[in-house]
Amino acid sequence: MTKFEEGTTQNVQWGEMDALGHVNNVQFIRYFETARVNFMERNNVFDDLLGNEINIVLAHIECKFVQPLYYPDQIELLCRFKSIGNTSMVVEHAVVSKKSGLVAFGDGIIVCTDSKTHQKTPIPERVRSLIEKSLL
Repeated sequence: MTKFEEGTTQNVQWGEMDALGHVNNVQFIRYFETARVNFMERNNVFDDLLGNEINIVLAHIECKFVQPLYYPDQIELLCRFKSIGNTSMVVEHAVVSKKSGLVAFGDGIIVCTDSKTHQKTPIPERVRSLIEKSLL
């Protein structure tokens, strides 16, 4: 996990578990979202996108479960960019348990869209530059 930038640390919440006693699979997509949003906030990506009247849309998400996650635990939510295209980028996510290590990982595809037309639009240059610097 050394190639990921600083992540977000948070506690597993009791209410995130399901009837089987482990964190519900839906919660991992939320963990991925938290990792992405926090990364973008730390790097002012939202300011650049909104300043250019650009929205981002999650077009695809996948999650591979490595092992169950249980309460109580503390997790690190990680993300990094894998590739960038003209209008989209691929983000890799990981959820790492303090107690048991890697519990899940997966990729997401984010697409930039024009906030008025809702059509695909090119990634702004500053955002592109930031992403290119952080590519694997």
